[in-house]
Amino acid sequence: MSEITDLSAAVAVRYGAQFLKEMTNPDDSAATTVDSTRLDAASADCIGAFQLETGVTFSAANSSHLYLCIGGVMAMLEKFKSRDAGIMSKNWNNFLGACLSFRKKSVALPISNSMYNAYRETVKTRPDMDRDQPAFSGRRNLTVKETN
Repeated sequence: MSEITDLSAAVAVRYGAQFLKEMTNPDDSAATTVDSTRLDAASADCIGAFQLETGVTFSAANSSHLYLCIGGVMAMLEKFKSRDAGIMSKNWNNFLGACLSFRKKSVALPISNSMYNAYRETVKTRPDMDRDQPAFSGRRNLTVKETN
């Protein structure tokens, strides 16, 4: 199965059939089946947005990817249905925000145990490495003092 049909199947498992009939058939109130074409289209759009926003290739085997994209598929179906714009944009923005949070967690940042700070220090002030620094933490907070 492709990633699109895997995501569509995951959505179908989590939501009721009647609800999905209403969401995938916005023009037909008497629909008896879920419109799999529309559900797959929403899944494809959601996967595209996920990959664009996170910079990560979607994998239906990854539960974090599924967790994010299932909500995105529902937001996309709301968009297709032309549901209330306020609700639709809120749900879509929640999905995009979750994707950005995911991206922040998945991007490796340089880690150093250096005492130097990565920001620019103020001109005409003592550098951070020469300032008083706590020697112990806890109840007794002694500081290292200058000897001069």
